[in-house]
Amino acid sequence: MKKLLLILLCLPLLFTTCKKEEDDNTPTNNTGNNSAQTYVPDDGFEQRLIDLSLDDVLDDYVKTSNISSVTSLYFYENTVSDVTGIEDFTALRSLHALGNQITHLDIRQNTHLDDLNLYQNPLYSLDLRNGKSNYSGNMWITVGQGHSLSCVSVDDVDWANQNLRANGSNVYYFYPEPTFSTNCN
Repeated sequence: MKKLLLILLCLPLLFTTCKKEEDDNTPTNNTGNNSAQTYVPDDGFEQRLIDLSLDDVLDDYVKTSNISSVTSLYFYENTVSDVTGIEDFTALRSLHALGNQITHLDIRQNTHLDDLNLYQNPLYSLDLRNGKSNYSGNMWITVGQGHSLSCVSVDDVDWANQNLRANGSNVYYFYPEPTFSTNCN
């Protein structure tokens, strides 16, 4: 009888300990991003981070401290379609993802990014408002063909019309050329 009573008294402690471990491994908000981890749901994206020794397990998360100082990121063709998590690459200056399947990109948090090559991606949403798509910034953007963009969000519409259109130069940063707006939503 004493053993049974002892077991019954210990059970709540056992479950409390298990619950605490589960809580410690759960992200703190619905984006999957807390101060320690960045949510990276695309396996191709995360595998590239593993290849670069920035992560070590394919589990949809990477330590934010491992990526916050990365300045260049290159993806091989046909390896990535979702770049969720790119916003935590706060030092990123160059992003190249030629020939992938990226449909949406928002670089508002990537304020150092000034070299973006998304040639031949089926983009339908692109937000370039990071403080560089204006007269005071120096941003090099290549999207080329294969996109479905009707509007691109930029910091300065005049700058985009002057710098991201062919303007007789036969250099197409976007083909076909979209409308530029400060807010395409």
